[in-house]
Amino acid sequence: MKDLKNTNGIETNTEIQFMDNKKNNEINKECIIRKYGIPSYKFIYEPLPEIEVLFYRQKLGSHKTKLELHFFKNNLFLYTYTFSYLSLKEKNEIIKIIKEKYLERECKDIINYNIVDKNKNIIMLNDGVDFSIKYSRKNNIDLETILKNNEFQNSKEENKRKRDKKILFKRL
Repeated sequence: MKDLKNTNGIETNTEIQFMDNKKNNEINKECIIRKYGIPSYKFIYEPLPEIEVLFYRQKLGSHKTKLELHFFKNNLFLYTYTFSYLSLKEKNEIIKIIKEKYLERECKDIINYNIVDKNKNIIMLNDGVDFSIKYSRKNNIDLETILKNNEFQNSKEENKRKRDKKILFKRL
């Protein structure tokens, strides 16, 4: 999630939206379940139980994807399409479509930059083991709250590991 704080953004005049008839800040869990049905899997993030993630299997064109929808206090703040098993040609086709839809000027490398709309919604492409496209509501305070809480949880866990190591060191 920290990559979504990246300010290396290419601005777009096209609004980044998940649903055609709703603004991203109007989308809640009930809207998604009405549209897609019961999720394949549901996950509640233990350190911050206000975060719930719904997982769906979707077909975008001819591509099988995993759709992850992240909610904070029942409101959508992040969603990701993950494409497994893409050939280089298929990956380039998807990148070309994103460029055509969101970018007016030619841009060679959008993998290393976020695409940002006027409402500070973000698209980020990730080309790792799987190819994924993340969408986030940047202007949403929820993302900052989540990131701060995540950093706090990580520091708590690190302190606990250090404390446990000291105890183990003393006793062995």
